[in-house]
Amino acid sequence: MERFLVMKSLRFFHVNRVMSTASKPETITIPLKWQKKMAKDLDERQKHDKLKKSYQGNTKVCIVSCKDSKLNHYAGQSYGKFDKVSLSSRGWDHRRTNGDHFVINSQGPNPSILRDEENDFSQLQISELLTENLKKMGCIKPTLVQKLATKTVIRGENTLIAAETGSGKTLSFLVPVIQNILDYKMSKNTVDDSSETPLNSPIGLVITPGRELCEQISNVCQSLIENLPIKAQCFTGGRLKRDMMNAEFEEVDILFATIGAISKLTTNRIVRLDRLKHLVLDEADTLLDDSFSEKVTYFLRKCPLQMGRPTDVGAKGVQMVMVSATIPRSAEEILSEVVPYGSFTKVTTQHLHRLLPHVPQKFIRISHLDKPARLLELVKKDVSRNLPVIVFSNRSDRCDWVSMFLNENGVSCVNLNGNMGTTFPSWSFRRFSYW
Repeated sequence: MERFLVMKSLRFFHVNRVMSTASKPETITIPLKWQKKMAKDLDERQKHDKLKKSYQGNTKVCIVSCKDSKLNHYAGQSYGKFDKVSLSSRGWDHRRTNGDHFVINSQGPNPSILRDEENDFSQLQISELLTENLKKMGCIKPTLVQKLATKTVIRGENTLIAAETGSGKTLSFLVPVIQNILDYKMSKNTVDDSSETPLNSPIGLVITPGRELCEQISNVCQSLIENLPIKAQCFTGGRLKRDMMNAEFEEVDILFATIGAISKLTTNRIVRLDRLKHLVLDEADTLLDDSFSEKVTYFLRKCPLQMGRPTDVGAKGVQMVMVSATIPRSAEEILSEVVPYGSFTKVTTQHLHRLLPHVPQKFIRISHLDKPARLLELVKKDVSRNLPVIVFSNRSDRCDWVSMFLNENGVSCVNLNGNMGTTFPSWSFRRFSYW
């Protein structure tokens, strides 16, 4: 009985205690001012940790790997506005850095190659014969710049094609120009079969700054126009005086020429521009620099260029296409004398003026004494894997020395520089291409 009374009294005490606790107001153990300060400090700490993490970047994805791993740069890594960015090459002026190196790693596939299965040249208003010739050349699907530029050039618009090196810019203007010439000849033959074609009067003209590039593009064109009713010719400098003395007059639809050669040929009336409908400036950034700009603008004044869009009233004239790996800053100022810069439709890619993500680049700090041995080591390494190698020199005499050095050490190579004659460089270039 006593035990029952004790248990009852304890239960009553517990209930009363709970009720009294619930009825009491909440007690503030930390002042509100301190709570706000603690929340502010926590927020600042989180921001600092986030910023510190961004400074480090994603250490699993290295963009620039250096000999000293402390100087590596990673994906997502950021830098303060006034921070001094640590660079491996900062101290390369000192001889003690001999042997130092860093590598810009590849970060993905070639961005110019489209991976759309439905992508095909036949969808770009290209004839079947021209598409078949492209397939014979191994060109099954167009690249990004080819897809963008082909439609614009076929519409007859003045076009500025600017894309990264290796994106397929040559076909981006050759294919639509050939297609337009093919359509023009077919329609003219339908209208008037009895008309005679003027000799040495091209419909399309492609101008380049150098003869090697001119011959290279001409060879590509010859493969494209196989079994097509189109004729192409190539004129370059060097032996031009002899060719002019014994000039041949024949039908030509597409003419490839250096700026110097075409200027002389048109001045002497060996080549006429009466039928010209398509004018292409390849390597436009070089043609518009101080070395060629005066000669180019003088020649362009001879051509009745298209001054607006094809749909504009009174915009008829020669379609002009400029092709380059960069957009020259002086283009607008130079071209304003002969054609409105606003009449050009710009065809560019996202990776213009950027490093190509699929091409790794290695930079090595080498002393002048160690350079020949290191060069020989690198070249032999690639030759052993049957990889073609190009060694660039900043002077012709140095180019000659490198060629002799490699040949003497068992590496078969050809020499190509501007101080050589006309026949030998072409032979050297063809020999390298066939390897």
